[in-house]
Amino acid sequence: ALPASADVAASEPITSISSLAPLAPLAPDVYGLGALEVLELDADAVPYNFTRPPTVTNSATDWFSIYNKFITPSLGLPQFSQVVWTFDLPPSADNIFQSGKTERDINGSNAQWQSVISPILDKGDLINSIGALATHPITPDETLLYLALTRGDNNGSSAFGFWLLQRDTNVDANGLFVYSGTTTLAQHKVNDLLIIVGFNQGGSVSDIQLYRWVGAPGCNANCVTASNLNITNNPNAADCTFASKDPLGCGRVNSTQPITVNWPYYQSALYPALTTTVPSLQFLEAGANLSRALGNTQGCYSTFMAFGSSSASSSSDLKDYILGTLQSCVQLEMELRTPRQSKETDVITYTFVLTNPGSTVYNLRYLTDTLLGNVVPTATLAGCDKMTGNEVCSFDVGYR
Repeated sequence: ALPASADVAASEPITSISSLAPLAPLAPDVYGLGALEVLELDADAVPYNFTRPPTVTNSATDWFSIYNKFITPSLGLPQFSQVVWTFDLPPSADNIFQSGKTERDINGSNAQWQSVISPILDKGDLINSIGALATHPITPDETLLYLALTRGDNNGSSAFGFWLLQRDTNVDANGLFVYSGTTTLAQHKVNDLLIIVGFNQGGSVSDIQLYRWVGAPGCNANCVTASNLNITNNPNAADCTFASKDPLGCGRVNSTQPITVNWPYYQSALYPALTTTVPSLQFLEAGANLSRALGNTQGCYSTFMAFGSSSASSSSDLKDYILGTLQSCVQLEMELRTPRQSKETDVITYTFVLTNPGSTVYNLRYLTDTLLGNVVPTATLAGCDKMTGNEVCSFDVGYR
């Protein structure tokens, strides 16, 4: 439950994800976070052909594989714990934001998000949204977030963004954003994450901004103004082409040519004809290191929303949106094993097997058994007190 003041909060800029240091890529026009083998940020959806010079021993994952994992969850991409892919409604009768709603609203003291069915301009029409969570390959206690979307037309500059909300949120029959399965109006929660990505008509990513929602007693929805934004003025500061090695985050747009995808896509003007070719300037991808950007303030996210807006500002009007589910929370699994046979004088060995199937680091604070009591000290000695994504750890406790 949220405190009474939680519905009156402000967005706090976390950082401008930017770097002007040129990257010496491992392969032509291929960039990434953490290491190249996590996911390519190279303005297309197809894994780079590493058989061509220069030779690269570690091949990468791209959005082809992410979509395949969405279709077949058992697909072996061990670094990726969660993926989501969504397909939006047709542009002639799309679910979009009611006019005048901004990124910071949801349900504040004097503003609330509301969804309506209405036509949408082609350049602001979202077709697909994709998200993925992965574990950093070198520092596995860090969580990497990857985002992508396609739009229906490339006529003009636009800004797009993503919300990661901690509470399961949906839209009811009246177009109101509510907690899933309830009639309670959704509210921002401290550490909800807003990512705004702007790209210009020339095709480069102009800026990527991260904002963390913070509780501020006595503050209302008007506490956030343009002066609170931390926007970089360099037109290429957030483009992966100019990012440093292992950046905090960066993005790419297919600025010069169409790309091939393996999921259904349509151009707004040609709906309902489906294709797997996305024209230039209509595919956007981005990545961010959540752990470095948010530190100890990283939330436990469950709802993933892509949206279009009129500009790269948290006070700009929202346009189209797509809702999905992307669980960043730790999902600890535990199995307790006991001997098949024992006699009265035996020391019975109980084996705890802990599995962290998520991408977020799990820090064990409490684990109490009704028979054995507090087993955290034993778990700590076995190294099970801190588990990275996809890690399995076990320890034994004796009882007589």
